[in-house]
Amino acid sequence: MQTSLRAGRAAQALGTLGATPRRKAAMVLTVLAVTMFGLYFKSAIALQLRGGETVRVELSENANLIAGETRVKMAGLQVGVVASVDERADGTTSVELDVDDDAVAKLGDAPSARIQPLTILGGAYAVELLPGGGGEYDGRTIPQARTRTPVELDQVLAALPSPTRSALQRTTTRLGATLNGRTADELGELTRASKRIMVPGGQLWVAARGNRPATDLPGLVTDLRSTADALVGQQAHLDGALRGLHATTRVLAAESDELASTVDALPAALASADAASDDLTVTLGKLDTAATELLPTARNLDPLTRELVPLLREATPLARQLPRLLRATRPLVRDLVPVASYATGVVRDVDGPVIDRLNGPILSTLGSTYRGTGPFKDTGGGVQADNKFYEEIGYMVLNIDRASQEHDPQGSLLNFQAGVSVGTLAPLQLDEALAALVPEVLGR
Repeated sequence: MQTSLRAGRAAQALGTLGATPRRKAAMVLTVLAVTMFGLYFKSAIALQLRGGETVRVELSENANLIAGETRVKMAGLQVGVVASVDERADGTTSVELDVDDDAVAKLGDAPSARIQPLTILGGAYAVELLPGGGGEYDGRTIPQARTRTPVELDQVLAALPSPTRSALQRTTTRLGATLNGRTADELGELTRASKRIMVPGGQLWVAARGNRPATDLPGLVTDLRSTADALVGQQAHLDGALRGLHATTRVLAAESDELASTVDALPAALASADAASDDLTVTLGKLDTAATELLPTARNLDPLTRELVPLLREATPLARQLPRLLRATRPLVRDLVPVASYATGVVRDVDGPVIDRLNGPILSTLGSTYRGTGPFKDTGGGVQADNKFYEEIGYMVLNIDRASQEHDPQGSLLNFQAGVSVGTLAPLQLDEALAALVPEVLGR
């Protein structure tokens, strides 16, 4: 159509140039001839202008493949066109395919091909390439062992017995009657409903093709095929996994009541866990604050640790002796138990009025300035004016101790102290001194 329009525009342009009618007719016929030539050889011209690589396929028969027209597909997308078809005398056919470079890169080192009918009744076909192998395509011909051709409907019908074909004819006749009845209304409603489904389906198909239609969907299909091949290769393991899943399902079914109870209790458990999480968040916040505040202390612990290391080395021998010392003191501790019980009673007896009397008048008297009373009213003056009562008691005990310094196994002796007195001026005989002290010496 576009070529015809271009031809008409060219003829119109020639007419505007003032050409003669004969020349106009010749120019129009020339343009029409070129247009018809282009339309007739359109497929061959498009094939020559198309880029890509050549892939050779060996088929058992020619399934109405047409050079320049039959499409080549991979994962449902067109990736090339049939370049040539060579039918041999033995019935086999060699086909050359012009395939896009991106598609050839995905074929692998063991690709396969099959003839795919475009309608259920056949008549129009396409060549579908199926990637295989893990390497790269090496340019070799896809052999007949890895190619498949479709089975035509007439071949299937010819293989059926005559009664079966007759039954199929009657079934087809009844099917036509069924479709002409009330079913037509339901089919019409189904057709109208399918229109509403087609638009989202088209959007789904566009989304499935991805951002790169030439590579995304074929790559997805290839990956699914690889996954299927891996599952088939691991069929024994898959069977074991399914058996284990069956056993697990049976156990879950037997414990369905307990499982249901557990599921019912999950909301409360989740609520408790949420509350505990909130409390834990508060605790972690406090721990973070405490850790931040302890950081300076931790830094100051380093000098202390350095000082403690030699101390611990020196204390190691003592620590080794401690178990033996503890074993030796165990009897002492065992004996101290009744003593401690008795001492507890003594402390309880001392407690109360006794402690109150000690804390009250006794301690206050001992802490006051000493003043003699009664026969001792003249004491406590002079150098003793500032002495406390407990100090005077201390002096008294000291003097008593001095008086008892001289003693032997027979008892205490008199304590003589050198000094100056009135008797120093007159001579003193030992017997007189003894008589003055002990009258019984002189028989008095």
